[in-house]
Amino acid sequence: MFASHHWPRWGGENVHEFLILQRDLYRWMHDQTMRLANHGYVPTEIAEMLKLLEELLAQSHTRGYYGDLVHNVKAVYQRYLSWYDGNPAHLHRLPPTELGARYVELAGGPDALVDRAQISFDAGGYRWVVELLNHLVFANPKHVQARHLQADAFEQLGYQAESSTFCNAYLMGAQELRNGPPPPANGIVRGRGLIIAMTIQQIFDTLAVRLKSDEMGGISLAINWTFTDLNEKWILGVSNRTLYSTFGRHEPTAAVGIITLTGDPTPLMSVFGNLDNFQTNFSIVEECWLDDELRERLLNTQLECTFMWTNKAGQPFGVAMSYLWRNGSIWLTAANTRPRVAAVRRTGYAAVMISSVGTDIGPGKTVSLRGPCIVHDDRATRDWMLPALAKSVRPDNAAGEAAFLEHLDSPGRIVLELKPEYKLDFDSKKMWSARPEAAPP
Repeated sequence: MFASHHWPRWGGENVHEFLILQRDLYRWMHDQTMRLANHGYVPTEIAEMLKLLEELLAQSHTRGYYGDLVHNVKAVYQRYLSWYDGNPAHLHRLPPTELGARYVELAGGPDALVDRAQISFDAGGYRWVVELLNHLVFANPKHVQARHLQADAFEQLGYQAESSTFCNAYLMGAQELRNGPPPPANGIVRGRGLIIAMTIQQIFDTLAVRLKSDEMGGISLAINWTFTDLNEKWILGVSNRTLYSTFGRHEPTAAVGIITLTGDPTPLMSVFGNLDNFQTNFSIVEECWLDDELRERLLNTQLECTFMWTNKAGQPFGVAMSYLWRNGSIWLTAANTRPRVAAVRRTGYAAVMISSVGTDIGPGKTVSLRGPCIVHDDRATRDWMLPALAKSVRPDNAAGEAAFLEHLDSPGRIVLELKPEYKLDFDSKKMWSARPEAAPP
């Protein structure tokens, strides 16, 4: 018999004994958790109260080498009674950053809190150390002493953990505190193989989770789908900023057109042009992303970006271009004869990278955006975009602004609109706070 996270087993009697112990382990965890919950104990209390039985500790496959009793009893409780433990103080808690700032103030300031944490660390109270310092690290990610002491405590907890998953979590937290978070990775490639095993319902449900509802105001539509290989009909629609799907029929009032090379693609792009993209490798004990306010400031302050596309051979290329940030889109302009325009018409996608170098923000901040790119060749778009770009590039210089506008408003001029569907930004100041000795001068 082959079981997840365990060695294979051979022989009927051996397999029989294995299954009995597994049955009894999970039955015991379930029943004892709910017994204590019915006495009014909450998950954190139950996790402290229950200890594995001697009969279960005697076998490697029923010990907490992978999962852990501390984790599993909380999962049992959550299944029946939700995350809420009945204490109103836990019903709507402050987010970690705000909560941390208030606890640090209550403790008498960062240095006083670190001093108390150090005393607990020296006494071996590592769980209390990470609880204390977690507030300070979220309140002030640049506090080097707090980061290093919390990393030391995580490391000790990791070394003491019997569960490999607990050990990994603790040591990953320690590494992030000392060296900064890992570089973000795109989760799209990782998920491609899953699609083969998914049903249509599961695929549509996955798309619904990615819908950016803030950008779907005022949109109500239905798209009919026919999967000829499965002989299935589906409706995929948007209602009240949510994506829904219905099996077995078509909507008579759905958007008209066959999504091949004909038909109106606008309804389809209303859905697929507003899907979120997720990143793996996000930080767990700190963040190095730009704050929302700083990101918006960078997008509005910088005048140039690196515009990137791929040629017919799939090779990437990029050039510096002036841009505008308006209404959630990057706006640029070029002559229609430029290769980049042909590439955008062919692929429908592009990317930009915007750096803070040369602005009053200072170096070390970047925003990279990728998404559908639309080629506008109508007069109305040029009439608002070109003057706005000229004013942005030549501020406080009326003559220069007019000359630049005259240069831009030439025959064959088009406007590019990049609508970001994937964002990657970075604040080096936050990263170097973890390793100030390695920071550039």
